[in-house]
Amino acid sequence: MSGLRTVGDKLRARVQLAIGAAARLGDEVHGAPGLRVFEAADRNGGAAMIVSVHQAPPVGPTPAALSERLTRLGALEHPALELPLSCGAVDGMAWTLETASALPTARDRVVRSPLPLSEGVAAVRDLGRAIVAMHRAGLTHGAIGLDTVQWNPDGVKLGGAALSMGVSVRDDLDALAQLAWTLFSGQMRTPGSPRLSAIRRRVPPRLDDLCVAMFAADPAARPQSAEEILDVLDVIPTRRTSEFPAMLDAGFFDSRPRRQAPWLMVGIAVAALAAILFITRT
Repeated sequence: MSGLRTVGDKLRARVQLAIGAAARLGDEVHGAPGLRVFEAADRNGGAAMIVSVHQAPPVGPTPAALSERLTRLGALEHPALELPLSCGAVDGMAWTLETASALPTARDRVVRSPLPLSEGVAAVRDLGRAIVAMHRAGLTHGAIGLDTVQWNPDGVKLGGAALSMGVSVRDDLDALAQLAWTLFSGQMRTPGSPRLSAIRRRVPPRLDDLCVAMFAADPAARPQSAEEILDVLDVIPTRRTSEFPAMLDAGFFDSRPRRQAPWLMVGIAVAALAAILFITRT
């Protein structure tokens, strides 16, 4: 046991040297498989942070490969992607430094209370747009799930980008399908009969059919891209805390038109009414 403790202490000291003046290392905590995870704190503001150290290659990624992946993801500048602050190497192993989010995860949100269907649709739609951007750039995520999705009123954030070097597009789509089913239905398990209308009322027929398609026994019968999923979700009405971002969101990231005309008409009407009131008062 003392030998293991010595190895751990040596790693801790080397990780502290690696992150340098950026953060102060804290206790080791339970992490995802294949990772050593340490609590940390920003030396300037004291904000909570997390340092994750992968296993050495070939089990874990090379530091160069992880750095290239995060650079390519950062170049997407997608608002739904949450990326580490920095990364580097320690004893040939890759490490990342990220802010410890105070936001609840999708798991926290689902466990707390059932989601309104429109809220689940909006969340999956935002995640789908991020995945579209990644796939079009030749990248996959590999860690899409309830624990890597952060929840806030303005839109979800997809983290966990450093947990995997990516998988196949099919794997990402199947993971998104499982996440979507949980958000839509409140059920954690893969459905035996994925007919959403059997457990929820007022399910739009196209959404009902999408759930069936996402869990088809034959992978060839499932949606073959995130765009196919978005084509369905984009025509399903949802409510947002802030409507202005909904007019503009992700049209810059997946290149498909958004239904902006109704909101533009409302804006024009409000502006016209304000002008009339101004004239009558003067």
